[in-house]
Amino acid sequence: PGAYGDPHTILVRDYGAIGFEDSVSAVVFGYDSSDEAAEGFALLQDAALDCPGVYEENSYTNVRVDDSSGAIPFDPPADMAAQVGYITAVGNSPATPDVGTWTEMVMLHADSRVLYVTQEFDGMDNNCSVAPDPDIEQCVLAAAVPDLLERLMRVS
Repeated sequence: PGAYGDPHTILVRDYGAIGFEDSVSAVVFGYDSSDEAAEGFALLQDAALDCPGVYEENSYTNVRVDDSSGAIPFDPPADMAAQVGYITAVGNSPATPDVGTWTEMVMLHADSRVLYVTQEFDGMDNNCSVAPDPDIEQCVLAAAVPDLLERLMRVS
């Protein structure tokens, strides 16, 4: 996304992750207040929901987006201003029309911080469940939300 509010600090910026062959990036934004962080979160979430526009501008076909934010198990401390967003998008590239380019995005707002994590990969499908399910593996970033929230609260 090109807009994320007016953070006073970008606390962490990381590209790639151990154990991931695919493109993964994470950014933690620090704001002056929880309200400013909530505004930044909303901007990031809106931009993620517009991800199909980016695909279509690049001549991708079969583009779709899914906002599964409500399916994420999310249990922040009661005294914390917090929210989670989980959005996936997919489209077929003109170069490889039989293979989808998938983008998985997690946004976390915790008090005056916002974490934005995105993973992109190419494949025929993305067979995973957003919520824990005994019959199918949980999506990697969705499963990581409790740990991501804990780490976001510890960032100094």
